[in-house]
Amino acid sequence: MTSLIELQRNRILNLIRDVRTENGYKILVLDETTEELVFSVLNKSEILNIVTAIERLDQKRNNQFSIEAVYLLEPTKYTINCLLTDFTNIPTRYKAAHIFFLPGLTTELSNKLKANIHFQKNLRTFQEFYLNIHSKESNLFVTKNPNSLQVFYNSSCHDLVTKTIIHTARALVDLCVITGEYPIIRYYSPNDNDGYFNASVLPKMIATDLQEQLDEYTRTHPDFPPATTRQRSIFIITDRTLDLFAPLLHEFTYQAMTYDIVNNQIKNDVYTYEAENEAGMKEEKQSKLDDSDPEWVQLRHLHILDAQELLTSKTEEFLSKNSMLVDRSKIKTTSDILHAVAHLKGFDEERRRITLHKTLLETLMLTNGEKKLAEIAEFEQNVANFGVDIDGERVKNLADLLIDYLSQDVYPFADKLRAIILYGLYRGGLIEQDYIKLFNFMGVLQLHEIDYNLELIKNFETVGFKLIKPNLKSKSVFRREFLHESVSENSYNTSRFKPSINSIITKVLSNTLDDERFPYIKDKPMDLENDISRTNSTSTASLKNPKHKASWAKTNTQFQPPRQRIFYFIAGGATYSEARTAYELSNKFEKDIIIGSDELITPSQFIAEVKKLSLERPNLKLYADWKAGKPTEAPRYLLDNYSEKRPNDVHASANSQVRQQPTKGKPSAQLTKAEEPEKEKKRSKFKKFLKK
Repeated sequence: MTSLIELQRNRILNLIRDVRTENGYKILVLDETTEELVFSVLNKSEILNIVTAIERLDQKRNNQFSIEAVYLLEPTKYTINCLLTDFTNIPTRYKAAHIFFLPGLTTELSNKLKANIHFQKNLRTFQEFYLNIHSKESNLFVTKNPNSLQVFYNSSCHDLVTKTIIHTARALVDLCVITGEYPIIRYYSPNDNDGYFNASVLPKMIATDLQEQLDEYTRTHPDFPPATTRQRSIFIITDRTLDLFAPLLHEFTYQAMTYDIVNNQIKNDVYTYEAENEAGMKEEKQSKLDDSDPEWVQLRHLHILDAQELLTSKTEEFLSKNSMLVDRSKIKTTSDILHAVAHLKGFDEERRRITLHKTLLETLMLTNGEKKLAEIAEFEQNVANFGVDIDGERVKNLADLLIDYLSQDVYPFADKLRAIILYGLYRGGLIEQDYIKLFNFMGVLQLHEIDYNLELIKNFETVGFKLIKPNLKSKSVFRREFLHESVSENSYNTSRFKPSINSIITKVLSNTLDDERFPYIKDKPMDLENDISRTNSTSTASLKNPKHKASWAKTNTQFQPPRQRIFYFIAGGATYSEARTAYELSNKFEKDIIIGSDELITPSQFIAEVKKLSLERPNLKLYADWKAGKPTEAPRYLLDNYSEKRPNDVHASANSQVRQQPTKGKPSAQLTKAEEPEKEKKRSKFKKFLKK
């Protein structure tokens, strides 16, 4: 398959390459948003191969009177004001402008652009550009909506919901455009047993807006969707309330455990750690945990025991290939292996990756042992399987086991809190006094501390489950039918849990997903059953133990027809266990299962966000509020260079150049009559958009 990252990077590079300039030189100008989008999938050297320079719109920039600029911008008041400073004085900062906006340019802002005569005269290209998803991995994307739980579920943020849904749907349209898909859209609709809560219609709202925006794009772009032999894709819209177990359980696969345990050492997917150098000294190092690291890609979805085994094997192979450079007699322990690798001359990149993953895996294994995570995880797995252990036997003393774990000082308070919440989900809720007793047992005795932790328990009602029952005899207020599964065969005791995405996608591909609980946004397509019958859903590859079908095993390199794409979006944050499941399902069904969300969340982040769901807006410090409060006027220093001496005649006014006649061998800066229809054709689509 072509990964999301490859699709996005090719789209950006092709856009920049396709811009034709008079002398072949061009400058790329980005704003804060598009800079992050571009450099999440490309490095600067790749872009500098096709442009003269890369500049930030709101930072000081030199005048380049003889070079044309390609602007890739988010359409906000701030970026428009910064953009117009380039056309305030004569000559303009660049010889000509090729403007590409992410979708969302309002009539007000477009009118402001039209009112600037210098902007109009120097404009060569003016188009929408569909790019606004952040491809994190080959099958994983985010829409960059931080604090999504607050935005969607906190009652003090209701005014943000509609705007965020529009932004989310727009990003999902961008995903469809990038992949060339016009999907069948379905959404999660909680049934009566799930109970009603304020955000229960959220998936429907996103799905509806996605369908409307996608239809509008299709109407204005006759070449979309492109012809293909690929089966029509399916897009499932869900939200965080669908699966409350996934963000709470301890996950023992490499990636999920890394972000759960050492999250304080990771920023923007860059892991900071200490490792031994060639001189035998410890030094701080940083490594990016992403698809550019082949070891990370191979290891990230394996149970840490399997990941450690595979990495040890790869390390031994690496050392054996360089046996003349290594004294094997001194290698007795894992630390000796790391020492030998660190002192191996040359092979810098291989050494760096082996050292990184050996160090990280050792940290995880050490933490697992010190905090006895495997023991409490067994309790969590039994609870998630509704009181049944790995042997299929009902566990009769779960309450006693919970008390035992709460009594042990080895477990931090956060892990104990997760265990209590999971037990509450399993029991369908507890009475308030039982939670107070459990808090007291953990040493929480002060009234304000008890109330503080009870607030977290109460806030779960906001995300779809009432953890507090009115009395002992009452049944669960929400008699929810959970959709996750637990698999025992060929599974580690700590890894039986299968998130809800597993059963939902499996049922989608076998055409057995409940139409009432997951309705179609339009009528069910008549030919869907024929499509489903052709799906390769009978694959027997086992996912229950990575040793059965190792993810690093070679695959068939013969020609394969394009695989059907299944998109799965979780509003409110996705977990790393759900991301892993998407890859497993892709391998099992030979489909491209692509998962996305507003953001990726860890258990500690989830708990912290749920705890804040009852806070007032000023105390939330939302990214959306911070961004809305930023100045909209352009920085004054953007006009500083215009106080410099006027350029020589060779760089005369851009407006006077527009009036010049073409010289031999060089195209005019002004469009000829023959060129005008073609250029007008390219811009007409965006003009229709601006007239709305």
